[in-house]
Amino acid sequence: MIQLSTLKKSGLTLALLLITLISRAQLSGTITVPSVSYPDLATVISALNTTGVSGAVTVNINAAQTAPTGGFRLGSATLNASVSATNTITFASNGNASNAITAAAGTIANGTTLATTNGLHDFMFAVSGTDYVTFNGVVFTEPSTNN
Repeated sequence: MIQLSTLKKSGLTLALLLITLISRAQLSGTITVPSVSYPDLATVISALNTTGVSGAVTVNINAAQTAPTGGFRLGSATLNASVSATNTITFASNGNASNAITAAAGTIANGTTLATTNGLHDFMFAVSGTDYVTFNGVVFTEPSTNN
C-alpha cells in the first residue's frame, strides 16, 4: 500500500514538473502584437525576460503601444544568456506613426521620490545588457503634454 501511494505521488510530481517546463518554453519565431497570446508589447517583453529565446525572434508591432511609467525594459539574466548572433531579437513595424510606441504621459525626474524609490527613469524603451537587438521601422513618440 505505501509503495503504491508513494509511486502515485512521484508520478504526479513529475507530471507537474513537466507541465511547468513546457509552459515556460523559450521564445522563437514571429510574434505579432497584438494577438491572443500577446495582447500588448509589455506581455511580449515580460515573456522574453522570463523565458529567454531559443532561436531568432521577430516581434511585429501592428498597433499603437503606450510605454508604462518608467518605460519598457528589455533584459534579464535569463534573456541575456540566451541571445546570440543567431538567436537575435528584432522589433519591427511598418514605420507608420499609428503603430508607434508612445511615452507615458508625464515625466520622471531622477531626483523625485518616484524615480529613487521605484527605480523608474524617463525613457520609453531600455535595453539592459542584452545584445543582438534590432529596431526596424519602429516609431517612438512623445505626447505633446510631456516636456
